[in-house]
Amino acid sequence: PAAPYELIDILHPDFADMRAFGISDSGLLVGYSNPKANRSLNVLLSKYRDRGPEFWKGGRAKASGVNEHQQIAATIIRDDKTSIATIIDYRTGRPTVLREFLEGGEAEANDINVRGDVVGRVTIDPTRREQTFWRPAAWVDGELYVLQSDRFDWGYGVGIAANGEVLAVAYVGQEVRGIRWDPIPGTVEWVGHPGVVPLGMASNGLVLGAGRDRDGNAIAVRADRGGNWTPIGTPRGYYANVINERGDVAGHTEAVGKHRPWVRFADGRLFWLPRYKYHYCLPTKISNGGPIVGNATADHGSHAILWS
Repeated sequence: PAAPYELIDILHPDFADMRAFGISDSGLLVGYSNPKANRSLNVLLSKYRDRGPEFWKGGRAKASGVNEHQQIAATIIRDDKTSIATIIDYRTGRPTVLREFLEGGEAEANDINVRGDVVGRVTIDPTRREQTFWRPAAWVDGELYVLQSDRFDWGYGVGIAANGEVLAVAYVGQEVRGIRWDPIPGTVEWVGHPGVVPLGMASNGLVLGAGRDRDGNAIAVRADRGGNWTPIGTPRGYYANVINERGDVAGHTEAVGKHRPWVRFADGRLFWLPRYKYHYCLPTKISNGGPIVGNATADHGSHAILWS
């Protein structure tokens, strides 16, 4: 059945390739876009409730998450194309640059929790930018923690709970693993078996993952604390994308050659989300209140969308 959602375009006549990657429960949407006059210039995008799209004037930046205090997890791009992790205050526009791991090294912010703790990744060599030189990182209470271990080769953080626990993606060679990491005591625990990409974490510790069955079909899976991956109950061929703190999940599948988005609520109800024909409509974040943001992509470009 169709979900009780309305599909809303997020557009601006002077900007192209608008993309949304975060939404707060109070309705603050964040992402980034490119001015039509300079498509290589990434500009941080925000939209609050009924206001039109707004663009940060502090330089090149990409937003990836936002919390209820209107703090935006953002990666600022320097003139030399290197990156730094920041928190940008939506109300003032002021960025707070997060601590560096190494002078001259790079850092990226991927998400932020309600306390203002940030998760992302940093380079462990200031002269190298290849993916194998990136490690999961968390900025908790203003302190930087970097996960370095001989148990994996490289990785990055994807989510951070209100208590500071981090969900990270780690690679051992070509094999992907999920990691739970508590930065302050330094505890590390594998999530489920190998071969599943961890995507996000609910408030009860449940982790959402994207895997494949023996026939190569996409399958949405979950892992409880200390447990292995098990299907969440969606049909084969359903790709999971995002989860909120309640355990609601949004994702996509393919229909007539195009991605078709869906939402599965924590109580098991499964719905199709409205979509545009001839577009790939992919959810990128689901708020605890229910609204979902994503991106609609076609051969002419992409734009941000909101399911409300």
